[in-house]
Amino acid sequence: MSEMSEMERMEGYPKTLNIEITNLCNTNCVICPHDKMTRPRGVMSFELFKKIVDQSVGRIKEINLQWLGEPAVVKNYADYFKYAREKCGDSVRITLFSNAVLLDDPLPLLEAGISGIDFHIEPKQYYADMMPGLDRDLAVRNVLNFLKARNEGEYKTAVEVHYTYAKGKLDNGLEIDTTDINILREYERIFEGCDRIYYACFNLWHDNSTPDLRHDASIYDNKNRKVCHFPWIHMQITWDGKVALCCWDYNNNTKLGDLNIQNVEEVWTGLRMRKVRYKNIAHQFDGLICSTCLINMTSTDWEIVQEGIRGW
Repeated sequence: MSEMSEMERMEGYPKTLNIEITNLCNTNCVICPHDKMTRPRGVMSFELFKKIVDQSVGRIKEINLQWLGEPAVVKNYADYFKYAREKCGDSVRITLFSNAVLLDDPLPLLEAGISGIDFHIEPKQYYADMMPGLDRDLAVRNVLNFLKARNEGEYKTAVEVHYTYAKGKLDNGLEIDTTDINILREYERIFEGCDRIYYACFNLWHDNSTPDLRHDASIYDNKNRKVCHFPWIHMQITWDGKVALCCWDYNNNTKLGDLNIQNVEEVWTGLRMRKVRYKNIAHQFDGLICSTCLINMTSTDWEIVQEGIRGW
């Protein structure tokens, strides 16, 4: 079977829905493109959320309810998780990211049946500059309270904590070095009992406006790029129902569809999405945000993408 035929066979429905409940946030992290985002800001209506989930029951493996915002700024945010769990059952993984500051009561999320939560907390010496306006001590207490409630209630929610791994000068002029292994050891001590503690590499985002602290300019040579798995697995949905190319497409410049007037399958199998897949297969990245993405410089190529999709 040809690459193109195999590609068409595998593209019937996304395995993962990345649904942005809101792109509002209670901070402006220097590692996030939030301050560069020009698209409208708001909260996904519960009716639109239910419509998307209802279409996808029995067809997906995972729902991530976050993108460029803090879910907990939405007053009834736990209702979204609860609805997804009730409709999709236990076979679907439901997760979120959070800076933890607003999660003073862990029970609504735990009782909603979320599969996992990943807390973003930067090292103490850099926290005020990297996550301005937030209280690190409060964030740490909330994570520890979440762990305590998880353990006492014997909930199955996986808890992770991460920070940024980088060495150099950020956009705001701050010099940071979080590469010391002792930082990781301190996190392991403070957050003992977490299922995973890790560091995440510094992102560039597609407009290249943030300094890359890991690679030189040669990494942007498109002849070295790989086929990205994202167009075959993930659907990236903004709070107002628009479909972006991926998490890198923070301003939704690609505009693949609109779930207010289309259904998930229509967008996923539509011409715009298919063109993105064809360009990936043909290594024609010019004109796509893929041409400035770091992820598909280290991703695997087509044969491995096939195996990964089959494994879902």
